[in-house]
Amino acid sequence: MSWGSLSVAQAQVVRRHVRGRRVHDLGAGNLLLSHQLIELGARRVVAVDMHMDFRVQTPGVDFVCSSFRRFKDPVSVAFVSWPAQYGTRGLTQILSGATKVIYLGLNENMGTVCGDKAFWEAMRKREILHSVECLNNDLFVYGPRRVRREPNAHELRAEARYNWIDGGEERALTHGGKVLRRLLESAAREEDADYEIRRRRNEISKGPRP
Repeated sequence: MSWGSLSVAQAQVVRRHVRGRRVHDLGAGNLLLSHQLIELGARRVVAVDMHMDFRVQTPGVDFVCSSFRRFKDPVSVAFVSWPAQYGTRGLTQILSGATKVIYLGLNENMGTVCGDKAFWEAMRKREILHSVECLNNDLFVYGPRRVRREPNAHELRAEARYNWIDGGEERALTHGGKVLRRLLESAAREEDADYEIRRRRNEISKGPRP
């Protein structure tokens, strides 16, 4: 089942990456986001899910009832909304050949985490073309290039969760402390940047000094 919804800002970003393209909605569920991808300009959407809802049909949306493991068609632009932590065997393999992965989901501190460990290990190696974070869910557009980069806060939350699941308590505490420190440092940098922006706007609003 698909989860999440696109904010206005997120929809504008998605439009840039799906317009005129054939898009695979992987884990399409109730197809609401498949329909929205058509509205945003996708030439065609291939909606893949093991449990499909055929009650609402939209021209341009092709339904494929399949598991990820059995799905063998080539994928160029992939849309993945709130991927499950379990039962998604084969998803990472499909995404390995995609030139773009449009991800929508939410990773919370000590709470909800989308995607399994293999998914995030693969995404961490890709460049990020665009990101739009909001209260309900975050949007990341991953490009084709494999790069070495620092993980963002969204990815760090997944990293912290899976180290708790896979490692022993001592290892989890040690690594969790490092992740927490990196999260705090990232938040501090964002706070400093926001303060600087507000300070400059305030100076501009006051105008030049006499």
